[in-house]
Amino acid sequence: MPSNFEYPTQELWAKDRDHVIHPFSDLASLKKDGCMIMAEGEGVHVFDSDGNRYIDGIGGLWCVNIGYGREEMIQAIADQIRRIPYFSTFVNLTNPPAAEFAYELAQRTPGDLNHIFFGTGGSMANDTAVRIIHHYFNRLGKPKKKHIISRDQAYHGSTYLAISMTGPTYHQGWDVISEFVHHIPAPNPYRRPDDMSLEQFCDAKVKDLEDKIL
Repeated sequence: MPSNFEYPTQELWAKDRDHVIHPFSDLASLKKDGCMIMAEGEGVHVFDSDGNRYIDGIGGLWCVNIGYGREEMIQAIADQIRRIPYFSTFVNLTNPPAAEFAYELAQRTPGDLNHIFFGTGGSMANDTAVRIIHHYFNRLGKPKKKHIISRDQAYHGSTYLAISMTGPTYHQGWDVISEFVHHIPAPNPYRRPDDMSLEQFCDAKVKDLEDKIL
């Protein structure tokens, strides 16, 4: 384990059980069994509160893709917090990291994709993209241009609009937006009929989209 610090596992379990709401979880079994407490990380490994080591193959739900304990990242975070930890970009305001990072991203995006809107996660990013699209067409005098087509096995997030765009597998028991969000079959060639070639399957998926638009 990276440090010699001892964690009160049972006490943390109790506090978590009584006060934390876990997404994508069976709350009944969670309340009964408690949960694993990941306390520290180093490189590609994470350590639970009892000192057991694991490979974090999912990268902290896809957002720790440079690993844990990277000194250059720790130093960059510390340096920035000493200057200013946060300032809004609302209205006529910005801050150096926002301007610099937007510039660097714009150098790497294709074509004329050169403006950056910062969000806090994937669900918000997808919701915001749809809101901007809808607003754009409202301004063009096309307020009925609202429809969104998604795929059955797609995953776009868990906010109200994002879960509606996500495939129906995740809809059970939840209210979703059906007025302008539509789903068509997933382009998963593994699930194609045995007698269908990849080319035929591709044509069928294109037709699914064309038929839905029409």
